[in-house]
Amino acid sequence: MSTPVSYARGVRTRLAPTPSGFVHEGNLVNFLVISHVAQTCDAAVALRLDDIDRPRIRGEYIDDVFRVLTWLEIPWTDGPRSTADMAQWTQHQRLDRYQRAREELWMTGLAYHCTCSRTQWNAFTGDSCPGECRQGNHAFQVGRTATRLHLDGIPDPIIWRRDDLPAYHLTSIVDDCDGRIDLVVRGEDLASSTDVQRRISHLLPGNTFHQAHVLHHPLVTSKGRKLSKSAGAQASPLTLSHELRATVSDVAATYSASAQADLLRSREC
Repeated sequence: MSTPVSYARGVRTRLAPTPSGFVHEGNLVNFLVISHVAQTCDAAVALRLDDIDRPRIRGEYIDDVFRVLTWLEIPWTDGPRSTADMAQWTQHQRLDRYQRAREELWMTGLAYHCTCSRTQWNAFTGDSCPGECRQGNHAFQVGRTATRLHLDGIPDPIIWRRDDLPAYHLTSIVDDCDGRIDLVVRGEDLASSTDVQRRISHLLPGNTFHQAHVLHHPLVTSKGRKLSKSAGAQASPLTLSHELRATVSDVAATYSASAQADLLRSREC
């Protein structure tokens, strides 16, 4: 069952790392940009660890998140304070909440169970589904089907995975809504995800993610390559040095100035 939590009121943003690898330099910059933008409008900062993908999550990765946030001296008002708190704050405590959201989306008549393989999807360039599963009326079977939501004009996104876990798009908008997040700061590589999530939010009764203000900042790259866990950018914990602090702070200051100006132009803080 979901564990009830209480939240501070007012403008709210969040830090939402996925602890599936050690923190890399891009994460450090993102954390600092979020903190700087929050200070612009006196926003509360919540911490949420997106840990639904349990096979990829390790305790040492979670420890690393708290280690670098402490080193960066970034304050947050809500969420876990240490790895020991994760039993209360893990997304796995909210599976029933995600399941209710899935059922509500199913009631729209736009959700369906898809049997198409990853190979089929990787080769697919159209919209909807490569196998026309929406017309197939398949039953959900763990390991065989995923639940997708039909959205006109784009490949239909997954809302429930074939390993019987909620997908990122669903957990993200549900958690942001329940956490009363109305300011999201993320990398520009997630701009397409933002569009998909806004469309899902419009279809999910009571969900407010589509009303949130979302700022996208440039990515931190190394020799033209995006710094990310999937790219193997950080295989071991970062050495937290004065030089690293100066480097990421300079990059974050540049990105923050642009994001803060955009925020101040578009909304009152």
